[in-house]
Amino acid sequence: SIINQHDMHLIDQQTEQLSESADQLQAILDNSTALIYLKDTQGRYILVNRLYEKLFHVSRAEVIGKTSYDVYPIEIAENFCESDQKVLRTSIPLEIEETIQHSDGLHSYISVKFPLRNAAGEISAMCSFSSDITPLKRVEEALREQSVRDPLTNLFNRRYMEEALGREIRRSIRSPHSIGIIMVDIDSFKGFNDTYGHAAGDAVLRALADFFNEHIRGGDVTCRYGGEEFVLILPDVSLTETLGRAEQLCRDVRQIQVQYQGANLEAITLSLGVAIFPEHGDTSETLLKAADKALYQAKAAGRDRVVVAESA
Repeated sequence: SIINQHDMHLIDQQTEQLSESADQLQAILDNSTALIYLKDTQGRYILVNRLYEKLFHVSRAEVIGKTSYDVYPIEIAENFCESDQKVLRTSIPLEIEETIQHSDGLHSYISVKFPLRNAAGEISAMCSFSSDITPLKRVEEALREQSVRDPLTNLFNRRYMEEALGREIRRSIRSPHSIGIIMVDIDSFKGFNDTYGHAAGDAVLRALADFFNEHIRGGDVTCRYGGEEFVLILPDVSLTETLGRAEQLCRDVRQIQVQYQGANLEAITLSLGVAIFPEHGDTSETLLKAADKALYQAKAAGRDRVVVAESA
């Protein structure tokens, strides 16, 4: 009939429009710089964009209609599904930072995930947009490193030392343990500068920084406190262990040979003050003061030696 023919024409026209709209939507998503996918309420993929295919080395045909657990190793699948299911379960949009493993390493993403509703107002799907913020993270990390490192020696600076010591003390309060502090001063450092110039003094500081890096444990923190003074933070060590470490540093540093303009400079010796938390101080300030006082007692007693702080 004419009516049927008209209806069929409308259906064909609507089908063509829907197909064209779907193609246009896919083209928009494929040209997006975000990682995009849609899942139904059962966690099955409805749509992925070209960037998704590229980063995970899959085709749409491989993932559409399947769950993440069907396609990826369990650790990757769980990374995807936990937040996806939360959105579907709570109906609340979610913005999170995610870490995803790619062939060139770990990448950091800011992901926005939100539910989609059908004409009846029921949740029918979940959409995820993820933007790669790895370059920004690397810049932030580089700036963070610059802010906590001494530019001459590349050791941590005083600001970081104060943060690290405060952190260790707070950890000690939760789970009692001692913290060793060794405060170090280069003996007669002014003589290096006066005799050979400040560049020679800088060479001595860098050589001592390298020496410390070779003689500390993985969990220790070594900082340039200021000028020719350094602080070593030794978590989870006793007073006996801290004293032994300081005495070894005092002995071994004499073997360093610093060359400047083709000549060997005089041997380096150190004065060291040792303090332990909480015996010599129960705050960062009192602990450092105790170590500093012991250091100057070592210098007053003739240098090239270790002195332990007096009990608080």
